[in-house]
Order: sequence, then structure tokens, then C-alpha cells
Amino acid sequence: MKDPFEEIKKISSEMNRLVRESMSPMVQFDTRINEIRNILSEPTRVFRRLALNLPDYIKDPEKRDSLTKDIINYVSSKGWTFSEIIPFRVLIDPELLKLNADDLDSFFLELYAEGVYEGVKEHTIDKISIKHKPLLEEVFFNIDHEKYKIAIPSLILIIEGEISEITENNAMGWNLVNDWRLRLEQNDMREVDEFLYAKTLALTNFLSEHLFTSNKFWYERKPFVNRNWVMHGRDDSELWTVTEVYKLINFLETIVEIKQKLRLRSIIISS
Repeated sequence: MKDPFEEIKKISSEMNRLVRESMSPMVQFDTRINEIRNILSEPTRVFRRLALNLPDYIKDPEKRDSLTKDIINYVSSKGWTFSEIIPFRVLIDPELLKLNADDLDSFFLELYAEGVYEGVKEHTIDKISIKHKPLLEEVFFNIDHEKYKIAIPSLILIIEGEISEITENNAMGWNLVNDWRLRLEQNDMREVDEFLYAKTLALTNFLSEHLFTSNKFWYERKPFVNRNWVMHGRDDSELWTVTEVYKLINFLETIVEIKQKLRLRSIIISS
């Protein structure tokens, strides 16, 4: 997919190179300063060109917002929810709407390999409930050592625990997630932060329809890993995939971000 901000990415890469080289005593100081000055002047020229060449769906706020919501809903329905760690360019790329589920899996796994994983790892460990932190650290330790299957039940446990903190609800499984979804329609989140609302609604829809959905143990196994089947020992762990692990990590990152924003909003309102 064509990235309209490719030039900016190249500039960032060049800046990183200059910083690394600046540590070398072999490079003359005045040479480094001139190179850095030239690089710093380039973003302005690039942004001007981008402003002229940006498509209408990005220039027009209403079209851009509508596109972003469509992307959030479509991509989340395939199991990839959004947080601020996901690059903004993803939220305004209409090409995503043309990708099928397998292509989206490949796209997001590549994003994670390019650096999103490290950002999510750092953020979730830092912001997760203290009672889940030791377990989450072991989850990432195992993932870093390519031991993925042990992460599935642990991540489901943590996800459910974090949702219960957001909702302050003692319900379990599907009932917990469905209660969260119903509450979204009753509060004013949409008016306060429409994109947080869109991310949250898309997340709860996928969780209630897939991860937490009811599926009797004598029914056929569903394509996506199921909370009840895993936690009650009915699922076949041979069928658990690396992609599902990263989707669960991604869910958790979205949930943690939502929790943090809701807490901040509560502090602001009460102060």
C-alpha cells in the first residue's frame, strides 16, 4: 500500500543516522551541524508538498472522520482493534477496506514486527493493573522466546480482569462484555470523544461476538479462540495460533488505553 508519509519516514530515519554518527569523534562538528540543519529544514518542504497533494478524503475533516470510523469498524470486525500506538496513517488508509481477513492479519503482524510490539509491551506492562503485572511480564517473556501457546489463557484472564475494572462489574465472560457494550449506549462517551467511543464499541462487538461468545462444548469449534473453551479446558491447544496471540495483545492494549482515558476523564470531571 502506498504510504503518503513515506518521505517523512525517510527523514526520521536520516535523523536517527545523524544522531548515531554524532557520537563518532571522526566526524567534524561543523559538518554534523550543517547536515542536521539541512535535514531539519526538509520536513517543512515535505509537508507543503503533502498538503498540496493530499487526497480530498484527508483534507476534508468530515470525509476523513467518516473514513476513520469505517476503518475502525471494518478492521476491528476482523480482530484488529485500535489504540494510539497504531500509526495514525493506518487510520486514514482507505486501502485497508479492500483487504480480506488474511491480508489484514499479515498487515498488522508486519506492523508489530516493525516496532508496534515493543511499544505495546512497554505500555501495557506499565499501565496494567498491579495484580496482573507479574503474569503479563511472564507472558511477554514467553512470547519473546517464541513460546506462544502459554500466552493464550493468560491473556484471556488478564483481558477479562481489566474489563471488570473498567465496568466495576462482578459478571463473568460474555455477560461482562455485553454489559460494557450496553453501557456505551447509555453514557455520553460519544459526545465527549467520538473516536474513543468508536474504538470501544468496535472492540466490545468483536469480543462479545467471538472471544466471549457462547458456544456449547458439544458444538463445532469456532474459528477464533473462545474464552469458555480455553478456560474450561475444552479447546485443543494445537489449534491456537501466533496471530491469535497478537490479536489478544492488541485487544489488551486497546483496553488499557480505554481504561486510562476513562480514569483521566473522571479525574478532570471531579476536579
